[in-house]
Amino acid sequence: MRAPAKAVEERCWKRTSDSSVWAEAARGVRRGRRFTSRCSLRGALLESPGLPLRKKLSGSWRRGVGDCTSTSQCMSPVKRRPRGARAEVGEIESIKRGQMEASSAISTLAEAEFTPSVVSATHSLAVQELLISLTKEIREKFEISENNQAKIREACEVLESKINLLTDRLGKLEAVVEDQEERLSVHTKDISQLKFGEKILQDKLESLENNMRRNNIRLLGVPEGLEGEDIKGYVISLIRESIPSLAFLNLEEDIQRVHRDPFRKNPGRKNPRRILINFATYTIKEKILSEAIKAGTFSKGDWSLRVILDVSRAMLDRQWELGNFMQELRSLGATVQLRFPAALRIMWRNKMYNMRDPGEVRTFIEQIKVSQ
Repeated sequence: MRAPAKAVEERCWKRTSDSSVWAEAARGVRRGRRFTSRCSLRGALLESPGLPLRKKLSGSWRRGVGDCTSTSQCMSPVKRRPRGARAEVGEIESIKRGQMEASSAISTLAEAEFTPSVVSATHSLAVQELLISLTKEIREKFEISENNQAKIREACEVLESKINLLTDRLGKLEAVVEDQEERLSVHTKDISQLKFGEKILQDKLESLENNMRRNNIRLLGVPEGLEGEDIKGYVISLIRESIPSLAFLNLEEDIQRVHRDPFRKNPGRKNPRRILINFATYTIKEKILSEAIKAGTFSKGDWSLRVILDVSRAMLDRQWELGNFMQELRSLGATVQLRFPAALRIMWRNKMYNMRDPGEVRTFIEQIKVSQ
């Protein structure tokens, strides 16, 4: 007597809907039996969440599993083959096929269930190794950085000490420089005062020297040896002969000293030495000098006589320098006269100019050239 169809179907689904259907199928195959209903096994495969659908519906699982068209067919037990050689071979093949199918299902289920966990464990291990490696590398770099920082700190300390030393020395040098600057300012003032005093002394000395020479005149061009032993008598006769208007003067009393300048003759000197005459009074000297300037140069055969004023060497150089400007000023149309002791009197465009400094004369000449 057959059981009701609904009871058999519930029993079939109860057996196959469990999560251990794969183990049940494997045990059934090993025992040499199958599910009592082919559709129940297929339903269990379709309901299993661990196996892909293409595996569930593959040909290996469809073999031996047919579609039931009715409840009576699902409820009908599997008919065994008759005993015999052919039946035994088919049964063995069926058992092997079931074992292979069960093994494939179990391996597929294991891959589906355990692969994510293995991969997760592998990833965790790789992450741990990476973290360890990074930690080690960071620690090494940190140690290197600490060593470098220590070296830099030592170098900074050395530099700081040197900077402090240099700062101290610089402070001392600044103090010395300030002291030297103060001294320099004082010395500068002293030097300026000394220069001013020197200029005053030079002017006074030059004035004193010129005052000492104010009664002197010089005779230029008199050959050596013409004066003989009595140079004073020779000079008196030469003045009276050259300037007859002064014959009334008592030159024997008016002339105090006469000599060659310098006293000793230089063997290498070609020009004759000057004759220096010192008069007793300034008035007699001015009379003779003015008459000599009017007459100019006195010709005495193969030589000529000139009478000039006796001045200091600095005054003579200044006269010479100012005399060089006289010809240039005259070429520009100015009237020029050399005044005692060393000055130029310039007449330009109805204006009179007195100049003693050669630089001032040079500037005046440039102004004349620009105005023309």
